Amino acid sequence: MSDLNLGQLITGEAGRDAIHVAVAPVIAAETLAPGMHIGFVSGNTEIVGTFCEPIGIVDPFFKGTILKGQKFYMYLYPQSITSLRHEWTHPAFEPGYVPPPKVDTSKTVAEEWLRDFFERLGQTFDAGISALEDGLEDGSICFWDDFD
Repeated sequence: MSDLNLGQLITGEAGRDAIHVAVAPVIAAETLAPGMHIGFVSGNTEIVGTFCEPIGIVDPFFKGTILKGQKFYMYLYPQSITSLRHEWTHPAFEPGYVPPPKVDTSKTVAEEWLRDFFERLGQTFDAGISALEDGLEDGSICFWDDFD
C-alpha cells in the first residue's frame, strides 16, 4: 500500500510523487460530468452510472460532458487495487533551472533564415526563391516528403 492518501487532506510532511491510476474504458448509462462518482450497472462490467455502488470517477481531465452511450475512461478509486509509488525528477524543479528559449516556428523566422542564407550565397531573397522554384519545376532539384 502507498503512503499517499489520495482523496484526503495532507497531514505532516509530503513530497512530490507520481502515481499509477487504474483506468477502465466504460460506457455512460446517463449524461456524466468529469469527476462524478460512478459504478457498474448491475450485472454489467462495461456500463456505468451514478445510480450504482461507486467504484471510481469519470475521467477528471475530460473537458465537457459525456453523453449517454459515449465511451470514456473511469478512474478507479485510489487504493482499491495494488498501487505503486515512484520517485520522479523534472528539470523545472531543480535549483537554478532556466527554461529553454521558446522556438519560434513562424513563417517570419523561416523567411529571415532564408534571407540570411541567400545573402551569404551572394543572392537576393527573390532570386534565390526563383532559382529554387525553377529547379523544382525542371527537375534539377528534388526532395522527398517522406519522413516516416
